[in-house]
Amino acid sequence: MECSAIQKGNYVVIQSRPCCVDDVTKEKGKIVVRASDIFTKKQYVESNAPNAKMDVPIVRREEFQLADIDESRWVLFSMVGGSLKDDVPGPENELGKEIRRRHEKSETASF
Repeated sequence: MECSAIQKGNYVVIQSRPCCVDDVTKEKGKIVVRASDIFTKKQYVESNAPNAKMDVPIVRREEFQLADIDESRWVLFSMVGGSLKDDVPGPENELGKEIRRRHEKSETASF
């Protein structure tokens, strides 16, 4: 995709990471794209000529229901296909801790 066509909310690849565009500005004849990694939320900035091309990732959102958690993996139930994924490592950050806490209390939550 040409940099001049990129808009807020589009997906682009910056430093080999899939990102969602937060802001696009024009500075000194260049297009400045500010975006967040779709997995880690880390912020990236890339500046290019308006006619330069940026890679666009294929992003597909799929919903899963958490079926179980053990020490090393999570078991997820696909809401679309009805299949189980039992090899998913859970995140070790604050989100992972919150999900584990809610699962232990049998609370319903969406993340």
